[in-house]
Amino acid sequence: LFLEYSARNDWSSTLPSDNNSFFYNAVGASAVLTDLLDFRSEALSYFKVRTSYGTTGKDAPEFLLSTPYLGNPTLISLGDNSINGPLNGQSVFTRSDRIGNNALKPELTTTFEIGADIGLWNDRINLAYTYYHSIHDDQLVTISLPRSTGYTQTVSNIGKMENKGHELTLTLKPIQGLVKNFDFEVFGAYSKNENEVITITDDIDELNIGTFGFAAGTTVSQVAKEGLPYGTFKGNDFKRNDEGQVIVDGNTGFPVYTDEDVYLGNNQPDYLLNFGANFNYKGFGLRVLFDKRKGGLFASQTKYNTNFNGTNVNTTVYNRESFIFPNSIVDNGDGTFSENTVAITEQDYFTNY
Repeated sequence: LFLEYSARNDWSSTLPSDNNSFFYNAVGASAVLTDLLDFRSEALSYFKVRTSYGTTGKDAPEFLLSTPYLGNPTLISLGDNSINGPLNGQSVFTRSDRIGNNALKPELTTTFEIGADIGLWNDRINLAYTYYHSIHDDQLVTISLPRSTGYTQTVSNIGKMENKGHELTLTLKPIQGLVKNFDFEVFGAYSKNENEVITITDDIDELNIGTFGFAAGTTVSQVAKEGLPYGTFKGNDFKRNDEGQVIVDGNTGFPVYTDEDVYLGNNQPDYLLNFGANFNYKGFGLRVLFDKRKGGLFASQTKYNTNFNGTNVNTTVYNRESFIFPNSIVDNGDGTFSENTVAITEQDYFTNY
């Protein structure tokens, strides 16, 4: 039976003087039940339960409290012919495009965990499971600013965010101790995390983290929105009816966009999975590892550009012949819909639409 406690107080020079001290601590307990209760058997060689509760503090990176000057920056970016400082031997300085914030506070994460470790058949099979629940207060994030302010970004604290999920690992050693000088191990891990922004501030419920600029009218923003996962994408989308069919313009055949930006999904994966094997023979080792990330969206400037240029394979789906937009209908304006019969071309869709 084990009981642990730790405590720490940090003072950070990267935070304002009235917020530069933060205290955090943790307590953990565990019990090896196969030893404590003495019920080890041929099948069950190890059984441990564990739990912990604690807080973790984190300060800000350096140079965020004020707006710094940048020495000898790139003045004009022209690829191989960019203009950089110094010029004619004269050093050049400019204000950073990130405005300082002298009201920053330290992050504080409160985490609860509970889990178990199990060894079977003389530890030839090992299982470990953990459930965790974390609350992140005053998390430091970089947010975008309108260029009309004279800056493009700043760093600020957001109110509260939650993470909770499961982690499971499995290790198999089927020939342990059976073959001299040779060891073989198979392993795998699965994890699933659920993220939610609880609060931003008392005044706002949504914060723009960054904007990805494509063509006019097709920009995509990443936001922290209360009630949604951090990093949710927001932008325009096709209008659809209740059955999910795309509404198109009855004259042009092109999809009709929503009147307001909508939430498109987020970059959080559904789950992470990895598995592999270790081989060891007389001091030589070989490791094989496979990783899988299921789900999660991302915004791709490359895909947009290749669609526009016609070099993406999906621009040839209809062999560059006229086609009717799939699963599309026309809004009759009276609450009813009719079949779309107006054809469009891939050239117009990817370049002019």
